[in-house]
Amino acid sequence: MNNRFQLSNFQKNIWYMLQGTTLSQLIAFIGSLVLAKLYGAVAYAWFGAFMAFVGIASVINTLQLEYALVTDKSDNNTKHLLSFLILITTPIALTIACFYIGFQYFFGSLEFDFIIILMSIIASIIVAQNVTFDSLLTRLKQFKISARIKIILTLSTVILQSIFYFFSKEKGLIFGAGVAFFLVLLIYYYYNKYHIVQPNWKIVKSTINEHKNLLKYAFPSHLTNALGAHLITIMFVVYFEEAQAGTYALSNKILMAPLFLISGAVSKVYFQKANEIYLSSKEKLYSFTIKIVRNNILIMIAIVLLINTVGLYILSFFFDKEWELLSPFIWIMSFLVIARSSFNPISSISIVLNKNEVSFIFNICFLLINILAFSIGLYYKNIVYSVIILSFLGGIAYVVLLIYFLFLLKKIEKEHQV
Repeated sequence: MNNRFQLSNFQKNIWYMLQGTTLSQLIAFIGSLVLAKLYGAVAYAWFGAFMAFVGIASVINTLQLEYALVTDKSDNNTKHLLSFLILITTPIALTIACFYIGFQYFFGSLEFDFIIILMSIIASIIVAQNVTFDSLLTRLKQFKISARIKIILTLSTVILQSIFYFFSKEKGLIFGAGVAFFLVLLIYYYYNKYHIVQPNWKIVKSTINEHKNLLKYAFPSHLTNALGAHLITIMFVVYFEEAQAGTYALSNKILMAPLFLISGAVSKVYFQKANEIYLSSKEKLYSFTIKIVRNNILIMIAIVLLINTVGLYILSFFFDKEWELLSPFIWIMSFLVIARSSFNPISSISIVLNKNEVSFIFNICFLLINILAFSIGLYYKNIVYSVIILSFLGGIAYVVLLIYFLFLLKKIEKEHQV
């Protein structure tokens, strides 16, 4: 009876997240097409670089200790760790800014507009705090609230970016996103304000020490993952034509929308449930995970096929010659996106099984694949070569990682069967 109740709660939480993620991704998808058409490929390229920088810096800002908010056994420890993480995001982000300024001073390359850098630093602080608060909601199983916030974020982003177009055709996308992040932060503060306390440094130190593997493996692993996922977007803007970089960013956005839909609906609920199963009945974790993986892959294949047929036909009427590489990029990147969808929603399994070092090794390999892809494309002065290599080798890497963890879960299942 208890198992049925737990399964019902799991399905209900998935439904909450699916509702919120579906609506938010639908808004983001339609909004991105309209805004890309409105702003043009060059402005979209710089927005892609802005989001890439925020994605990398926000990982550094939290040191990935927000995962401890989900897995720690003590509610009291969680409050102190939460408050500590909120405090450290700003000084860490400012440190990143200092490193960038120093790099610019000594090497004088990768020159970005000062406003873009300033907005990126501020946004990375806000996003890091948003991620931290969302991890607390995951711990509290407040998936309905989390889903609603996703909808508010995407809707406010699209609306504000549309408004800022009339004030700045070059940076309106960046300003709109930054203000939307801040509005969502206020909402997170409202829901989590009672969990913010004066940090007790002894408790914080003890809690971090208990979860030191997050710092030792999860942080460098997720940082290299963020670099692998986002660095090439920044490099494309700097070293290739801005219109081509913008087209890559949009094609990535179109294909990633369904991936984020699946991952957003499943990942947090899977993390909480998988951790619960692992602590109580390890032998059930393989069958639970394989069902999630199978469903994710089948759904993603169907969506990608739809995008590459009907979707490309519609896009060809919507965008002009400035976006001529959009269809080839979408077709080429499809393999990587399907491969990522097989593992990303269950990526927290590395934390549940305390195998963060495996994810770290994988993310190093994926970062090297990105560097290789970019280097070959730069050498031949052809961005398409970079995208082909990235998709093919990156997709294979994700498939290998999935097979490894499924093999490990199967081994655990056999060891704990009665």
